[in-house]
Amino acid sequence: MKQIQRQFTGKPNRATWKSARMMLLAVTLLVTSLVQATSTFGQGLEERVEQGNKISTAVIFPNNRKAQITLLAQTELNATVPSRITSGDVYVSAQTGTSNSVPFQIGSSFVPSETGEASTWESTFSGVIGSNTVWNSNLLLTGDVTVPAGVTLTIEGGTTIFVSSDNDDQNSGMWNDKTELIVFGTLLVNGSETAPVYFTSDAAEKAPGNWGGIQIREGSTTSELSNCMVRYANEGVRIASINVPGGGDVWVKVQNCSIQTNEIGVSIWANTHWPSGTHVNVGAEIANNVIANNVEEGIYLWNWCGFQSTFTDPTIKNNLIENNGTGIYLRSGSWWLGHIDDRTTVINNSIRNNETHGILIEATGSGDASGSDTDAKPIVENNLLTGNHTNIYLLFDPKGSDGLQDLQPTIRYNTIKDAPFGIVVSDTQPYDTFIPAIDHNVFEGFDGSSSYAISNETNRTVNVESNYWGSTPAEWDAGMPASFVIGPVYSLSHLDSTSPPIITRFAPELGQTGDAITVYGANFGSRRR
Repeated sequence: MKQIQRQFTGKPNRATWKSARMMLLAVTLLVTSLVQATSTFGQGLEERVEQGNKISTAVIFPNNRKAQITLLAQTELNATVPSRITSGDVYVSAQTGTSNSVPFQIGSSFVPSETGEASTWESTFSGVIGSNTVWNSNLLLTGDVTVPAGVTLTIEGGTTIFVSSDNDDQNSGMWNDKTELIVFGTLLVNGSETAPVYFTSDAAEKAPGNWGGIQIREGSTTSELSNCMVRYANEGVRIASINVPGGGDVWVKVQNCSIQTNEIGVSIWANTHWPSGTHVNVGAEIANNVIANNVEEGIYLWNWCGFQSTFTDPTIKNNLIENNGTGIYLRSGSWWLGHIDDRTTVINNSIRNNETHGILIEATGSGDASGSDTDAKPIVENNLLTGNHTNIYLLFDPKGSDGLQDLQPTIRYNTIKDAPFGIVVSDTQPYDTFIPAIDHNVFEGFDGSSSYAISNETNRTVNVESNYWGSTPAEWDAGMPASFVIGPVYSLSHLDSTSPPIITRFAPELGQTGDAITVYGANFGSRRR
Protein backbone atom coordinates (compact mmCIF):
# COMPACT_ATOMS: atom_id res chain seq x y z
CA MET A 1 0.00 0.00 0.00
CA LYS A 2 2.92 2.36 0.69
CA GLN A 3 4.20 1.76 -2.81
CA ILE A 4 0.83 2.75 -4.21
CA GLN A 5 0.73 5.92 -2.13
CA ARG A 6 4.19 6.94 -3.37
CA GLN A 7 2.98 6.69 -6.93
CA PHE A 8 0.41 9.44 -6.17
CA THR A 9 2.92 11.96 -4.81
CA GLY A 10 3.11 13.79 -8.12
CA LYS A 11 0.40 14.84 -10.51
CA PRO A 12 -0.78 11.60 -12.00
CA ASN A 13 -1.24 11.08 -15.69
CA ARG A 14 -3.83 8.74 -17.33
CA ALA A 15 -1.44 5.76 -17.35
CA THR A 16 -0.58 6.23 -13.67
CA TRP A 17 -4.30 6.37 -12.70
CA LYS A 18 -5.03 3.23 -14.66
CA SER A 19 -2.12 1.35 -13.12
CA ALA A 20 -3.04 2.39 -9.59
CA ARG A 21 -6.71 1.52 -10.08
CA MET A 22 -5.78 -1.98 -11.28
CA MET A 23 -3.50 -2.52 -8.28
CA LEU A 24 -6.25 -1.39 -5.82
CA LEU A 25 -8.79 -3.71 -7.49
CA ALA A 26 -6.38 -6.62 -7.23
CA VAL A 27 -5.76 -5.98 -3.52
CA THR A 28 -9.49 -5.58 -2.87
CA LEU A 29 -10.25 -8.86 -4.63
CA LEU A 30 -7.46 -10.57 -2.70
CA VAL A 31 -8.76 -9.32 0.68
CA THR A 32 -12.35 -10.16 -0.24
CA SER A 33 -11.33 -13.63 -1.37
CA LEU A 34 -9.45 -14.20 1.87
CA VAL A 35 -12.48 -13.10 3.92
CA GLN A 36 -14.83 -15.26 1.87
CA ALA A 37 -12.47 -18.20 2.08
CA THR A 38 -12.20 -17.80 5.82
CA SER A 39 -15.99 -17.55 6.11
CA THR A 40 -16.54 -20.54 3.85
CA PHE A 41 -13.97 -22.54 5.75
CA GLY A 42 -15.68 -21.64 9.04
CA GLN A 43 -19.11 -22.48 7.69
CA GLY A 44 -17.86 -25.78 6.33
CA LEU A 45 -16.24 -26.54 9.67
CA GLU A 46 -19.51 -25.79 11.47
CA GLU A 47 -21.41 -27.99 9.04
CA ARG A 48 -18.94 -30.79 9.50
CA VAL A 49 -19.18 -30.46 13.28
CA GLU A 50 -22.98 -30.44 13.07
CA GLN A 51 -22.95 -33.42 10.72
CA GLY A 52 -20.53 -35.11 13.02
CA ASN A 53 -22.94 -34.72 15.91
CA LYS A 54 -25.75 -36.07 13.76
CA ILE A 55 -23.66 -38.97 12.57
CA SER A 56 -22.98 -39.82 16.22
CA THR A 57 -26.72 -40.51 16.53
CA ALA A 58 -27.66 -43.46 14.32
CA VAL A 59 -30.48 -45.91 13.81
CA ILE A 60 -28.83 -49.31 13.63
CA PHE A 61 -30.56 -52.22 11.90
CA PRO A 62 -29.46 -55.90 11.89
CA ASN A 63 -25.98 -56.67 10.60
CA ASN A 64 -24.94 -53.22 11.87
CA ARG A 65 -26.64 -51.49 8.94
CA LYS A 66 -27.14 -47.79 9.72
CA ALA A 67 -30.13 -45.85 8.49
CA GLN A 68 -29.85 -42.41 6.98
CA ILE A 69 -31.26 -39.82 9.40
CA THR A 70 -33.21 -37.06 7.67
CA LEU A 71 -34.53 -35.26 10.76
CA LEU A 72 -33.16 -35.36 14.28
CA ALA A 73 -34.87 -34.03 17.41
CA GLN A 74 -34.75 -34.83 21.11
CA THR A 75 -37.84 -37.04 21.20
CA GLU A 76 -38.19 -38.30 17.64
CA LEU A 77 -36.19 -38.73 14.46
CA ASN A 78 -36.88 -39.57 10.83
CA ALA A 79 -34.79 -42.19 9.05
CA THR A 80 -34.76 -44.35 5.94
CA VAL A 81 -34.75 -48.14 6.02
CA PRO A 82 -31.37 -49.29 4.64
CA SER A 83 -31.01 -51.96 1.97
CA ARG A 84 -30.60 -55.69 2.52
CA ILE A 85 -32.52 -55.79 5.80
CA THR A 86 -34.94 -58.67 6.36
CA SER A 87 -35.69 -58.84 10.09
CA GLY A 88 -34.24 -58.29 13.53
CA ASP A 89 -33.93 -55.68 16.26
CA VAL A 90 -33.45 -51.95 15.83
CA TYR A 91 -31.40 -49.67 18.09
CA VAL A 92 -30.66 -45.99 18.36
CA SER A 93 -27.07 -45.13 19.22
CA ALA A 94 -26.13 -41.67 20.53
CA GLN A 95 -23.37 -40.09 22.57
CA THR A 96 -25.24 -41.03 25.74
CA GLY A 97 -25.36 -44.72 24.86
CA THR A 98 -27.38 -47.33 22.97
CA SER A 99 -31.13 -47.72 23.29
CA ASN A 100 -33.31 -50.67 24.14
CA SER A 101 -34.14 -52.81 21.13
CA VAL A 102 -37.52 -52.96 19.43
CA PRO A 103 -38.77 -55.94 17.41
CA PHE A 104 -38.80 -54.97 13.75
CA GLN A 105 -40.02 -56.72 10.63
CA ILE A 106 -39.43 -55.91 6.99
CA GLY A 107 -42.31 -56.59 4.66
CA SER A 108 -45.59 -55.15 3.49
CA SER A 109 -47.48 -52.66 5.61
CA PHE A 110 -50.38 -52.81 3.17
CA VAL A 111 -53.86 -52.30 4.60
CA PRO A 112 -56.80 -52.35 2.15
CA SER A 113 -59.03 -49.39 1.39
CA GLU A 114 -62.61 -49.40 0.16
CA THR A 115 -61.66 -48.57 -3.43
CA GLY A 116 -61.56 -52.22 -4.53
CA GLU A 117 -64.90 -53.20 -3.05
CA ALA A 118 -67.49 -54.58 -5.49
CA SER A 119 -70.89 -52.92 -5.94
CA THR A 120 -73.04 -56.02 -6.53
CA TRP A 121 -73.11 -59.78 -5.92
CA GLU A 122 -73.47 -62.83 -8.13
CA SER A 123 -75.26 -65.25 -5.77
CA THR A 124 -76.70 -65.63 -2.24
CA PHE A 125 -76.15 -68.07 0.61
CA SER A 126 -77.11 -68.86 4.22
CA GLY A 127 -77.02 -71.93 6.48
CA VAL A 128 -74.42 -74.58 7.30
CA ILE A 129 -71.37 -75.30 5.13
CA GLY A 130 -71.17 -79.09 5.12
CA SER A 131 -67.74 -79.65 3.55
CA ASN A 132 -64.55 -77.77 2.69
CA THR A 133 -65.59 -74.83 0.54
CA VAL A 134 -63.92 -72.03 -1.43
CA TRP A 135 -65.63 -68.69 -2.09
CA ASN A 136 -64.07 -66.77 -4.98
CA SER A 137 -67.00 -64.74 -6.35
CA ASN A 138 -69.01 -61.88 -4.88
CA LEU A 139 -71.69 -63.21 -2.55
CA LEU A 140 -74.63 -61.96 -0.44
CA LEU A 141 -75.24 -63.68 2.91
CA THR A 142 -78.97 -63.53 3.70
CA GLY A 143 -78.69 -65.26 7.08
CA ASP A 144 -76.24 -66.85 9.48
CA VAL A 145 -73.53 -68.99 7.88
CA THR A 146 -72.02 -71.68 10.14
CA VAL A 147 -68.68 -73.45 9.54
CA PRO A 148 -68.77 -76.60 11.73
CA ALA A 149 -65.79 -78.22 13.42
CA GLY A 150 -63.61 -80.09 10.91
CA VAL A 151 -64.71 -77.93 7.96
CA THR A 152 -62.61 -75.20 6.28
CA LEU A 153 -64.06 -72.17 4.50
CA THR A 154 -61.54 -70.38 2.28
CA ILE A 155 -62.30 -66.94 0.85
CA GLU A 156 -59.99 -65.99 -2.00
CA GLY A 157 -58.61 -62.54 -2.73
CA GLY A 158 -60.68 -60.16 -4.81
CA THR A 159 -63.96 -61.35 -3.27
CA THR A 160 -66.57 -59.06 -1.72
CA ILE A 161 -68.91 -60.63 0.85
CA PHE A 162 -72.10 -58.59 1.23
CA VAL A 163 -74.25 -59.18 4.30
CA SER A 164 -77.97 -58.59 4.52
CA SER A 165 -78.68 -55.55 6.70
CA ASP A 166 -80.82 -56.01 9.84
CA ASN A 167 -81.96 -59.43 8.68
CA ASP A 168 -81.25 -63.10 9.43
CA ASP A 169 -83.29 -65.71 7.59
CA GLN A 170 -81.81 -68.37 9.93
CA ASN A 171 -83.05 -66.52 13.04
CA SER A 172 -80.05 -67.83 15.01
CA GLY A 173 -76.66 -66.86 16.36
CA MET A 174 -75.72 -64.17 18.85
CA TRP A 175 -78.15 -61.73 17.25
CA ASN A 176 -81.16 -63.52 15.79
CA ASP A 177 -82.10 -60.48 13.71
CA LYS A 178 -78.63 -59.97 12.24
CA THR A 179 -76.56 -62.15 9.94
CA GLU A 180 -73.26 -63.57 11.22
CA LEU A 181 -70.45 -65.74 9.87
CA ILE A 182 -69.92 -68.26 12.72
CA VAL A 183 -66.80 -70.44 12.60
CA PHE A 184 -66.22 -73.55 14.75
CA GLY A 185 -63.92 -75.06 12.14
CA THR A 186 -61.40 -73.02 10.13
CA LEU A 187 -61.80 -69.73 8.26
CA LEU A 188 -59.01 -68.73 5.86
CA VAL A 189 -59.41 -65.25 4.40
CA ASN A 190 -56.67 -65.14 1.78
CA GLY A 191 -56.62 -61.54 0.65
CA SER A 192 -53.50 -60.01 -0.86
CA GLU A 193 -52.13 -56.53 -1.53
CA THR A 194 -53.47 -56.56 -5.07
CA ALA A 195 -56.71 -58.42 -4.28
CA PRO A 196 -58.12 -57.85 -0.77
CA VAL A 197 -61.28 -59.49 0.62
CA TYR A 198 -64.17 -57.22 1.64
CA PHE A 199 -66.95 -57.79 4.20
CA THR A 200 -69.64 -55.11 4.01
CA SER A 201 -73.33 -54.37 4.43
CA ASP A 202 -75.80 -54.49 1.54
CA ALA A 203 -77.67 -51.44 2.90
CA ALA A 204 -78.12 -48.42 0.67
CA GLU A 205 -77.10 -46.24 3.62
CA LYS A 206 -74.50 -48.28 5.44
CA ALA A 207 -73.96 -47.81 9.19
CA PRO A 208 -72.31 -49.55 12.15
CA GLY A 209 -74.40 -52.50 13.34
CA ASN A 210 -76.01 -53.36 9.98
CA TRP A 211 -74.90 -57.00 10.44
CA GLY A 212 -73.58 -59.18 13.25
CA GLY A 213 -69.94 -59.82 12.32
CA ILE A 214 -67.40 -62.64 11.94
CA GLN A 215 -67.30 -65.00 14.93
CA ILE A 216 -64.32 -67.31 15.52
CA ARG A 217 -65.64 -69.67 18.18
CA GLU A 218 -64.50 -72.41 20.56
CA GLY A 219 -62.62 -75.21 18.83
CA SER A 220 -61.30 -72.98 16.04
CA THR A 221 -57.55 -72.72 16.51
CA THR A 222 -56.16 -72.39 12.95
CA SER A 223 -58.19 -69.55 11.41
CA GLU A 224 -56.43 -66.62 9.70
CA LEU A 225 -57.73 -63.35 8.27
CA SER A 226 -55.25 -61.56 6.01
CA ASN A 227 -55.60 -58.42 3.89
CA CYS A 228 -59.32 -57.93 4.38
CA MET A 229 -61.67 -55.06 5.19
CA VAL A 230 -64.50 -55.53 7.72
CA ARG A 231 -67.08 -52.76 8.11
CA TYR A 232 -70.59 -51.96 9.43
CA ALA A 233 -70.90 -54.91 11.86
CA ASN A 234 -71.93 -55.09 15.50
CA GLU A 235 -68.53 -56.67 16.20
CA GLY A 236 -66.23 -56.81 13.19
CA VAL A 237 -64.33 -59.87 14.42
CA ARG A 238 -65.38 -61.72 17.59
CA ILE A 239 -62.92 -64.30 19.02
CA ALA A 240 -64.84 -66.17 21.68
CA SER A 241 -65.35 -69.21 23.87
CA ILE A 242 -68.57 -68.46 25.74
CA ASN A 243 -70.56 -70.58 28.17
CA VAL A 244 -69.77 -73.97 26.58
CA PRO A 245 -70.23 -77.00 28.91
CA GLY A 246 -67.16 -78.77 27.55
CA GLY A 247 -65.02 -75.66 27.33
CA GLY A 248 -63.00 -75.05 24.19
CA ASP A 249 -59.89 -73.15 23.18
CA VAL A 250 -59.79 -70.47 20.49
CA TRP A 251 -56.92 -68.87 18.55
CA VAL A 252 -56.89 -66.75 15.40
CA LYS A 253 -54.50 -64.53 13.46
CA VAL A 254 -55.76 -61.20 12.08
CA GLN A 255 -53.17 -59.32 10.03
CA ASN A 256 -52.97 -56.46 7.53
CA CYS A 257 -56.70 -55.80 7.78
CA SER A 258 -58.82 -52.65 7.95
CA ILE A 259 -61.49 -52.99 10.64
CA GLN A 260 -63.49 -49.79 10.64
CA THR A 261 -66.92 -48.26 11.20
CA ASN A 262 -68.31 -51.10 13.33
CA GLU A 263 -69.87 -50.87 16.78
CA ILE A 264 -66.81 -52.76 18.11
CA GLY A 265 -63.79 -53.51 15.94
CA VAL A 266 -62.35 -56.71 17.45
CA SER A 267 -63.73 -58.45 20.56
CA ILE A 268 -62.17 -61.26 22.59
CA TRP A 269 -64.41 -63.23 24.96
CA ALA A 270 -63.42 -65.93 27.46
CA ASN A 271 -66.22 -67.28 29.67
CA THR A 272 -66.57 -70.78 31.14
CA HIS A 273 -69.89 -72.55 31.56
CA TRP A 274 -71.16 -72.53 35.13
CA PRO A 275 -71.01 -74.93 36.93
CA SER A 276 -69.96 -77.69 34.50
CA GLY A 277 -67.41 -75.83 32.38
CA THR A 278 -63.73 -76.63 32.14
CA HIS A 279 -60.67 -74.46 31.58
CA VAL A 280 -60.88 -72.04 28.62
CA ASN A 281 -57.89 -70.58 26.74
CA VAL A 282 -58.52 -67.71 24.30
CA GLY A 283 -55.70 -66.13 22.32
CA ALA A 284 -55.01 -64.24 19.11
CA GLU A 285 -52.35 -62.41 17.16
CA ILE A 286 -53.74 -59.07 16.02
CA ALA A 287 -50.97 -57.50 13.97
CA ASN A 288 -50.39 -54.75 11.40
CA ASN A 289 -54.01 -53.63 11.16
CA VAL A 290 -55.86 -50.33 11.02
CA ILE A 291 -58.59 -50.45 13.67
CA ALA A 292 -60.36 -47.13 13.47
CA ASN A 293 -63.62 -45.18 13.61
CA ASN A 294 -65.49 -47.84 15.58
CA VAL A 295 -68.30 -46.48 17.76
CA GLU A 296 -67.33 -48.21 21.00
CA GLU A 297 -64.02 -50.07 21.37
CA GLY A 298 -61.39 -50.67 18.76
CA ILE A 299 -60.42 -53.84 20.66
CA TYR A 300 -62.48 -55.20 23.56
CA LEU A 301 -61.41 -58.12 25.79
CA TRP A 302 -63.75 -59.61 28.41
CA ASN A 303 -62.31 -62.44 30.53
CA TRP A 304 -65.10 -63.52 32.88
CA CYS A 305 -65.13 -66.72 34.93
CA GLY A 306 -67.05 -68.43 37.72
CA PHE A 307 -66.18 -71.76 39.37
CA GLN A 308 -63.60 -72.85 36.79
CA SER A 309 -60.66 -70.95 35.16
CA THR A 310 -59.93 -68.92 32.03
CA PHE A 311 -56.71 -67.76 30.41
CA THR A 312 -56.29 -65.01 27.81
CA ASP A 313 -52.99 -64.12 26.14
CA PRO A 314 -53.61 -62.23 22.87
CA THR A 315 -50.77 -60.29 21.29
CA ILE A 316 -51.81 -56.89 19.91
CA LYS A 317 -48.90 -55.46 17.95
CA ASN A 318 -47.97 -53.04 15.18
CA ASN A 319 -51.51 -51.66 14.78
CA LEU A 320 -52.86 -48.18 14.19
CA ILE A 321 -55.77 -47.81 16.63
CA GLU A 322 -57.43 -44.41 16.31
CA ASN A 323 -60.69 -42.46 16.42
CA ASN A 324 -62.63 -45.15 18.28
CA GLY A 325 -64.74 -44.62 21.40
CA THR A 326 -62.01 -46.41 23.40
CA GLY A 327 -58.86 -47.72 21.76
CA ILE A 328 -58.32 -50.94 23.76
CA TYR A 329 -60.42 -52.16 26.72
CA LEU A 330 -58.92 -55.06 28.70
CA ARG A 331 -61.46 -56.24 31.27
CA SER A 332 -61.12 -59.17 33.69
CA GLY A 333 -63.53 -60.34 36.39
CA SER A 334 -64.11 -63.50 38.43
CA TRP A 335 -66.81 -64.84 40.78
CA TRP A 336 -67.83 -68.02 42.67
CA LEU A 337 -64.33 -69.43 43.14
CA GLY A 338 -63.47 -68.68 39.52
CA HIS A 339 -59.85 -68.05 38.56
CA ILE A 340 -58.70 -65.72 35.78
CA ASP A 341 -55.30 -65.12 34.22
CA ASP A 342 -54.95 -62.32 31.71
CA ARG A 343 -51.55 -61.99 30.03
CA THR A 344 -52.40 -59.70 27.10
CA THR A 345 -49.43 -58.08 25.36
CA VAL A 346 -49.93 -54.66 23.75
CA ILE A 347 -46.71 -53.80 21.93
CA ASN A 348 -45.58 -51.30 19.28
CA ASN A 349 -48.97 -49.77 18.46
CA SER A 350 -49.98 -46.19 17.67
CA ILE A 351 -53.03 -45.54 19.86
CA ARG A 352 -54.25 -42.03 19.24
CA ASN A 353 -57.22 -39.66 19.16
CA ASN A 354 -59.69 -42.08 20.72
CA GLU A 355 -62.65 -40.35 22.32
CA THR A 356 -62.26 -41.57 25.91
CA HIS A 357 -59.34 -43.87 26.73
CA GLY A 358 -56.40 -45.01 24.66
CA ILE A 359 -56.11 -48.13 26.83
CA LEU A 360 -58.54 -48.99 29.65
CA ILE A 361 -57.46 -51.85 31.94
CA GLU A 362 -59.99 -53.05 34.52
CA ALA A 363 -59.85 -55.92 37.02
CA THR A 364 -62.78 -56.84 39.26
CA GLY A 365 -63.76 -59.38 41.90
CA SER A 366 -67.06 -60.73 43.13
CA GLY A 367 -69.75 -58.66 44.80
CA ASP A 368 -71.77 -61.59 46.18
CA ALA A 369 -69.26 -62.94 48.75
CA SER A 370 -68.85 -66.10 46.65
CA GLY A 371 -65.07 -65.83 46.43
CA SER A 372 -63.02 -64.84 43.39
CA ASP A 373 -59.49 -64.85 42.02
CA THR A 374 -58.55 -62.35 39.32
CA ASP A 375 -54.93 -62.20 38.20
CA ALA A 376 -54.42 -59.57 35.49
CA LYS A 377 -50.87 -58.80 34.39
CA PRO A 378 -51.00 -57.26 30.90
CA ILE A 379 -47.88 -55.82 29.26
CA VAL A 380 -48.09 -52.41 27.57
CA GLU A 381 -44.77 -51.73 25.88
CA ASN A 382 -43.29 -49.64 23.05
CA ASN A 383 -46.51 -47.84 22.14
CA LEU A 384 -47.26 -44.28 21.10
CA LEU A 385 -50.24 -42.97 23.10
CA THR A 386 -51.33 -39.47 22.18
CA GLY A 387 -54.46 -37.35 21.80
CA ASN A 388 -56.78 -39.64 23.75
CA HIS A 389 -58.76 -38.02 26.57
CA THR A 390 -56.92 -40.38 28.95
CA ASN A 391 -54.03 -42.21 27.35
CA ILE A 392 -54.07 -45.07 29.90
CA TYR A 393 -56.77 -45.66 32.56
CA LEU A 394 -56.22 -48.31 35.25
CA LEU A 395 -59.33 -49.31 37.25
CA PHE A 396 -59.28 -51.80 40.14
CA ASP A 397 -62.60 -52.91 41.63
CA PRO A 398 -62.20 -55.72 44.23
CA LYS A 399 -65.92 -55.62 45.14
CA GLY A 400 -65.12 -56.72 48.69
CA SER A 401 -62.59 -58.66 50.73
CA ASP A 402 -63.78 -62.20 49.97
CA GLY A 403 -61.41 -62.83 47.06
CA LEU A 404 -57.83 -62.44 45.86
CA GLN A 405 -57.66 -59.81 43.14
CA ASP A 406 -54.36 -58.81 41.57
CA LEU A 407 -53.87 -56.09 38.95
CA GLN A 408 -50.21 -55.58 38.05
CA PRO A 409 -49.83 -54.10 34.56
CA THR A 410 -46.37 -53.43 33.16
CA ILE A 411 -46.25 -50.06 31.37
CA ARG A 412 -42.81 -49.58 29.88
CA TYR A 413 -40.99 -47.91 26.96
CA ASN A 414 -44.05 -45.95 25.80
CA THR A 415 -44.36 -42.36 24.60
CA ILE A 416 -47.30 -40.92 26.56
CA LYS A 417 -48.08 -37.39 25.45
CA ASP A 418 -50.48 -34.58 24.56
CA ALA A 419 -53.65 -35.53 26.45
CA PRO A 420 -55.58 -34.18 29.43
CA PHE A 421 -54.32 -37.23 31.36
CA GLY A 422 -51.32 -39.45 30.68
CA ILE A 423 -52.14 -42.24 33.16
CA VAL A 424 -55.06 -42.34 35.60
CA VAL A 425 -54.92 -44.84 38.49
CA SER A 426 -58.27 -45.50 40.19
CA ASP A 427 -59.84 -48.01 42.59
CA THR A 428 -63.16 -48.49 44.34
CA GLN A 429 -61.93 -50.17 47.56
CA PRO A 430 -58.60 -50.57 49.40
CA TYR A 431 -58.47 -54.38 49.24
CA ASP A 432 -56.10 -56.73 47.41
CA THR A 433 -53.08 -56.04 45.18
CA PHE A 434 -52.88 -53.14 42.74
CA ILE A 435 -49.28 -52.39 41.76
CA PRO A 436 -48.66 -50.96 38.27
CA ALA A 437 -45.05 -51.00 37.07
CA ILE A 438 -44.50 -47.69 35.23
CA ASP A 439 -40.95 -47.12 34.03
CA HIS A 440 -38.83 -46.07 31.04
CA ASN A 441 -41.67 -44.07 29.50
CA VAL A 442 -41.51 -40.60 27.97
CA PHE A 443 -44.10 -38.21 29.42
CA GLU A 444 -44.37 -35.01 27.41
CA GLY A 445 -46.90 -32.35 26.51
CA PHE A 446 -48.36 -31.93 30.04
CA ASP A 447 -48.57 -28.53 31.74
CA GLY A 448 -49.66 -29.33 35.30
CA SER A 449 -52.72 -27.09 35.14
CA SER A 450 -55.01 -28.39 32.40
CA SER A 451 -53.19 -31.67 31.72
CA TYR A 452 -51.40 -34.14 33.99
CA ALA A 453 -48.93 -36.93 33.37
CA ILE A 454 -50.12 -39.07 36.31
CA SER A 455 -53.38 -38.80 38.25
CA ASN A 456 -53.57 -41.21 41.18
CA GLU A 457 -57.11 -41.25 42.55
CA THR A 458 -56.35 -43.96 45.13
CA ASN A 459 -54.70 -43.96 48.54
CA ARG A 460 -52.11 -46.42 47.27
CA THR A 461 -48.70 -44.96 46.44
CA VAL A 462 -47.78 -45.31 42.77
CA ASN A 463 -44.07 -45.69 42.04
CA VAL A 464 -42.92 -44.08 38.79
CA GLU A 465 -39.14 -44.47 38.92
CA SER A 466 -36.93 -44.22 35.82
CA ASN A 467 -39.06 -42.22 33.39
CA TYR A 468 -38.36 -39.18 31.20
CA TRP A 469 -40.35 -36.08 32.18
CA GLY A 470 -40.63 -33.53 29.40
CA SER A 471 -39.11 -33.15 25.96
CA THR A 472 -35.75 -31.41 26.52
CA PRO A 473 -32.54 -32.34 28.33
CA ALA A 474 -33.13 -29.56 30.87
CA GLU A 475 -36.58 -30.93 31.68
CA TRP A 476 -35.26 -34.50 31.94
CA ASP A 477 -32.49 -33.38 34.31
CA ALA A 478 -35.04 -31.62 36.54
CA GLY A 479 -37.04 -34.83 37.00
CA MET A 480 -40.74 -35.24 37.70
CA PRO A 481 -42.44 -31.85 38.25
CA ALA A 482 -44.66 -32.01 41.33
CA SER A 483 -47.37 -30.10 39.46
CA PHE A 484 -47.55 -32.77 36.74
CA VAL A 485 -48.91 -35.42 39.11
CA ILE A 486 -51.96 -35.67 41.37
CA GLY A 487 -52.21 -37.91 44.42
CA PRO A 488 -49.57 -40.12 46.07
CA VAL A 489 -46.97 -40.55 43.33
CA TYR A 490 -43.39 -41.47 44.20
CA SER A 491 -40.30 -40.92 42.04
CA LEU A 492 -36.92 -40.87 43.74
CA SER A 493 -34.94 -41.30 40.51
CA HIS A 494 -35.56 -40.41 36.88
CA LEU A 495 -33.97 -40.75 33.46
CA ASP A 496 -31.96 -37.68 32.46
CA SER A 497 -29.88 -36.29 29.60
CA THR A 498 -26.98 -38.63 30.43
CA SER A 499 -29.13 -41.74 30.18
CA PRO A 500 -29.03 -43.91 27.06
CA PRO A 501 -31.65 -43.11 24.43
CA ILE A 502 -34.72 -45.33 24.22
CA ILE A 503 -37.07 -46.31 21.43
CA THR A 504 -40.73 -46.23 22.39
CA ARG A 505 -42.30 -46.69 18.96
CA PHE A 506 -41.56 -46.33 15.30
CA ALA A 507 -43.91 -46.09 12.36
CA PRO A 508 -44.62 -47.60 9.98
CA GLU A 509 -44.19 -50.78 11.97
CA LEU A 510 -43.46 -52.67 8.76
CA GLY A 511 -41.31 -51.26 6.04
CA GLN A 512 -39.27 -51.97 2.98
CA THR A 513 -35.92 -50.71 1.75
CA GLY A 514 -36.11 -46.97 1.18
CA ASP A 515 -39.20 -46.43 3.34
CA ALA A 516 -39.23 -43.46 5.68
CA ILE A 517 -39.78 -44.27 9.35
CA THR A 518 -40.32 -42.06 12.38
CA VAL A 519 -38.72 -43.21 15.62
CA TYR A 520 -40.32 -42.00 18.86
CA GLY A 521 -38.60 -41.93 22.23
CA ALA A 522 -36.13 -39.71 24.05
CA ASN A 523 -32.53 -38.49 24.10
CA PHE A 524 -32.05 -38.98 20.37
CA GLY A 525 -30.67 -35.51 19.75
CA SER A 526 -28.69 -35.13 22.96
CA ARG A 527 -25.10 -33.90 22.85
CA ARG A 528 -22.39 -34.27 25.40
CA ARG A 529 -22.02 -31.10 27.49
